[in-house]
Amino acid sequence: MVVQHPLAALELARMRDKTATQREFREALAKLSSYLIYEHLRADVAQPLAVNTPLGVSTAQVLDSRHLVFVGILRAGLAMVAAAMQLVPDVPVGLFGARRDETTLCPEHYYTNFPPVRGRRVIVLDPMLATGGSMISCLDYLAAESVAGVSAVCAIAAPEGIARVHERYPDVRLTVGAVDAHLNQNGYIVPGLGDAGDRYFGT
Repeated sequence: MVVQHPLAALELARMRDKTATQREFREALAKLSSYLIYEHLRADVAQPLAVNTPLGVSTAQVLDSRHLVFVGILRAGLAMVAAAMQLVPDVPVGLFGARRDETTLCPEHYYTNFPPVRGRRVIVLDPMLATGGSMISCLDYLAAESVAGVSAVCAIAAPEGIARVHERYPDVRLTVGAVDAHLNQNGYIVPGLGDAGDRYFGT
């Protein structure tokens, strides 16, 4: 699903701007992440909640977060994790470290720190879905953990990355801010926004 909302579009435009300062980029990614995660959770499991008002009882369908886990793909996924924790503070968070070999464009898994995920619904967070290598590496790891289901949220994605993920995991629901044109010869999203991790952390 591509989130088509003018507020999301504005923050994504701010992130794409090559003249944006580090602070501006961070603020835009935080806001965009909140919008995307908010929309993604719209399709998640709800549970009834009864509330006593001054004049009676009101019922509502609210997010059932008891069996939910967020997993951020390091480094850049940390920015989205912060937004997720603000939206749903009681959900545990896991981290999956994967970096791309710039020669082979293949992911190298170097770190994992998860809360219990067996039988839980996992939402993977990563600002950029480019070749799909890091995302697939994370999904492969989670598949071996007997999770109840996996979905993902990304700021932008390339058609090639979406195709690779859905070829291997056709049931994974993706929520993105935009699907860009293509990958260049170096595996970067075009027009994209540069390297999200470098721009966020100033490296």
